[in-house]
Amino acid sequence: MTVLSDDECSPPWALDLNSPLKRIDAALQMAGIDTTQPLRAPIERSPGDDENDAPRPARPGE
Repeated sequence: MTVLSDDECSPPWALDLNSPLKRIDAALQMAGIDTTQPLRAPIERSPGDDENDAPRPARPGE
């Protein structure tokens, strides 16, 4: 990936994120998180919802 600056005199520079991403992946694997599977977005709950309640299905138009 190449990074460009707003400054016209500044040259572009290469951005290599391989090393930090490998460290993040290793930390997640040590924590038991399978990084080969997508993460599901959390279900948003209202403050009064019981945690045992299933989320209600969306109504048409919502």
